[in-house]
Amino acid sequence: MTFDAAVNTDFGTMLADLRDKVSGMTNWSLYEDNTAGGASAYDTSFVFETPTGEYIKVGDNAGALSMEYGSAYDTGTSSWTTQYNNPSHKGMMPAEHMSPGNYVETDATKYWLEYVADKGFMLYYTREEGDGNDGAVYGGFAKLTKLWDYDAATAEEGDYVSSWAGYRQGEEYTTEAWNTPANGLTNNGSDNEHTIHAKGCVNPDANYANYPVAETNVLASTTFENASGREAFIGTHDLWAIDRSGNDSSHLDTITIGGVDTYTVLKEYSASGPGVPFAMRMD
Repeated sequence: MTFDAAVNTDFGTMLADLRDKVSGMTNWSLYEDNTAGGASAYDTSFVFETPTGEYIKVGDNAGALSMEYGSAYDTGTSSWTTQYNNPSHKGMMPAEHMSPGNYVETDATKYWLEYVADKGFMLYYTREEGDGNDGAVYGGFAKLTKLWDYDAATAEEGDYVSSWAGYRQGEEYTTEAWNTPANGLTNNGSDNEHTIHAKGCVNPDANYANYPVAETNVLASTTFENASGREAFIGTHDLWAIDRSGNDSSHLDTITIGGVDTYTVLKEYSASGPGVPFAMRMD
């Protein structure tokens, strides 16, 4: 388990770091690599095989980060056989978030990355050029601790959940699937109204220094609905938490639980942070 904080590099090198660090975790592997193992992963893509036998594709198209997820991937055609509901035309970060023209391979970049073999990974990065087009992006996948064995269910559902958002100076773009299970990845920019979930939240009460946190996120899935349209809870994770403290918390604040530094608040460029301001676990 590793937490890398405030790593100064460039955009292309950051993507290569993500490739190498995540694929190097126990029981993770690099299933396909169109970067040829290069020091820069700009304008290329690569695919992770997860410990559960699923696949996460990370790509870049002139500065637009995308992440896709599915249960079957064909390296012969570099395409999905079975992809969860996260179309590649939307990907993770649409081009307008950081490009065209705003994010190139050599742009100064600072990133934070939490990557834990049995939990998943979360990436947060900022553009550091100081030209008025800087911004922040976060995105990653957390493995669910299952409440029941839905792998044996008739309907297919993923083992990981994703969240993402982006913010550029003066503009905010959010295409997140905040704590929404894999088959609900396409979203309208806010919490999926058809998915019931409990969220880990930073408590904004001033008497508690704004830092107590309900650190377990509880997920329900639209894949498993009863006759009343209610979704079944499927699992939990603690890889990130939501910060609802507003101006009472600041970028890079540390959340301490039981005397242990547990989360870092990441919300540069605005009090609300990119999309839903969040705190990344720092194992």
